[in-house]
Amino acid sequence: MPPAGAGATAQPVVESVSTAALLACARAGLGITLLPRSLVVTDLERGDLRELAVEDGGFHRSYFLVRHRSKYLTDGMKRVIRVLREHLGGEQP
Repeated sequence: MPPAGAGATAQPVVESVSTAALLACARAGLGITLLPRSLVVTDLERGDLRELAVEDGGFHRSYFLVRHRSKYLTDGMKRVIRVLREHLGGEQP
């Protein structure tokens, strides 16, 4: 027998770029959210939130390195950008 919720889908009702807002919604019992464990460990330890295991979840996150186009890039900044691209990939300018 498959585990409870197997094959279930979620329909987002609220979307936010604010982790604080998503965490507040979860704390208020308004639904579930996906957040890094480091942001919720205290809530989990206190029992304010409950962790749900997600198996075979293909969660991916994108990060962007941005800068003001008119600002001068120091040699140090150029090295950081080069290292990030070498180790994390990404598009060239």
